Amino acid sequence: MRFLRGPLFFLLLLLTPLFAKAAGSDVVWSGLVYASTVPNPTPPPLELVSFTAKLQHIFGYNQLQIVGQHSQEMGAAVEQWLLPANQISLLVNSRRAQGNYQLDLQLFQGSRPAVHSVVMLSRQSPIFLKGPLYGEGQLIIILSLK
Repeated sequence: MRFLRGPLFFLLLLLTPLFAKAAGSDVVWSGLVYASTVPNPTPPPLELVSFTAKLQHIFGYNQLQIVGQHSQEMGAAVEQWLLPANQISLLVNSRRAQGNYQLDLQLFQGSRPAVHSVVMLSRQSPIFLKGPLYGEGQLIIILSLK
């Protein structure tokens, strides 16, 4: 029995940080959405179902399509990720601030900066940002803390 205590203790010691991180980690979902008005809209993707009514009310478009998306586990004090989508990309730099996240967002069309904004993201309030006009519609940036 004493022989098992050593290896078991060592295994638990190794796994504890993994369980602690998984249990307390926040995940930020970022989506780049193409919104337009069409005669016969298709149902929104599953990722947008909870936001659809609010997005249609705020922006006035009836068709929503995800151009690009990314889920980022927020483990460190500072995180950075890139959301590439065709000729559009979103660069996100985040910093934990008072239980929320301060996000520095930079939207690029090709290599040209199109939109720059700094926002505060909290669990209770997803963020919807109006991006540039694109094609026959509008780009919308969505950030949600899960």
